[in-house]
Amino acid sequence: MSCAKTNEFDRPIGKLFVRREFLKSIFYNTVGIGVIRGANLVVAIYFANELSVADYATYGVGFNIVMTFSVICVLGFGTGSVSYISSNNTTGKQLDFIYSSLLLVLAIALVFSCALFFLRAEAATYFYGNQAFAEVIGFAAVSVLSAALFGLAQSYLAALCLFREKAATQLATSVLIILLQVVGYKSAGLYGIIAGLALGNLIGLALSLIFVYRKIPFTFRRIDPKTLKNVFGYCLPLSISVLLVMPAPWIAQVIISSRSGAPVDIAIYQIALYWQNILMFFAASICGVVLPYLNKLRAGNSLNRRSDRRLFVQGAAVYIVVFVMIILPLVIFDGNLAALYGDNYADQGSIFRNVAGYSLLSAIAMYLGQWLISLKLF
Repeated sequence: MSCAKTNEFDRPIGKLFVRREFLKSIFYNTVGIGVIRGANLVVAIYFANELSVADYATYGVGFNIVMTFSVICVLGFGTGSVSYISSNNTTGKQLDFIYSSLLLVLAIALVFSCALFFLRAEAATYFYGNQAFAEVIGFAAVSVLSAALFGLAQSYLAALCLFREKAATQLATSVLIILLQVVGYKSAGLYGIIAGLALGNLIGLALSLIFVYRKIPFTFRRIDPKTLKNVFGYCLPLSISVLLVMPAPWIAQVIISSRSGAPVDIAIYQIALYWQNILMFFAASICGVVLPYLNKLRAGNSLNRRSDRRLFVQGAAVYIVVFVMIILPLVIFDGNLAALYGDNYADQGSIFRNVAGYSLLSAIAMYLGQWLISLKLF
């Protein structure tokens, strides 16, 4: 169940980042994300031009709820899966972790989705100060469940180093979501977009679990309370980190909506947030390759303090250079990017420069966090 052949880790540590297996994993995880997010971006720009400012703001509220709370519902089980599964070669332990984390996330997401759906009117009034958002909150609540489970299943693929399969699943799911959103918009308007997102994530979940099954066939295993407790305890520190960080984008949107109330402000924030999500997905995809490799090196006792420090510097250099190359176009072509969204947003080029700077800082913090996780310093 290792990420690469055993002799890959017998070579000098300094050559880690030029090894073909590692670079191939970076390629599949990063380029795959690039194609997917690029396609999604085209659709987002299309909807920005098709929808009115008020409708695009409403769409932004629903989209932000799905993106934010699907990650919150996963808590630390996604990163915990990558850390635990990639550092344990015992199939039984891997399956115990998969079954337990899947059950826990399903329960958390189901409770949250049901609560948000039935309290959608109260949430629209209390948080956003706008009753008109109630319906989109209800659609988003349903979408959170499928998005959370799909995200968790993608973590399993990364933990098992199935980066090619992960990229293929993301690509297929992304294309399907785009088609479903466009069809949903044509047939049901604004809310059809959110419904298309939910259905696409559900199909993506099924595809991801099929690839996991091909790697480690599922067998019937009784999940006892002690296993659930151990898995929850293992992921608890990571979960606290998620709860401290992830609500920030949603809180910012709530503040904008409740204090300003202007649809154009919410719409502009949605544009910035979407680009930030794209950039952070790139950062997460690179980190998602680095962490399993670090775990394998440490599991094989291939690292000492000196090589550990050298590996940290080399990894940071590769990571930052790649990420700067990704964000540079936002700084250079900020005005052109703003113009793509139509006349309502043509003078908002500064948001792309701000997003680039903030995302770089966030990406560096993410790398440091992944390194601490690889050291088991939760």
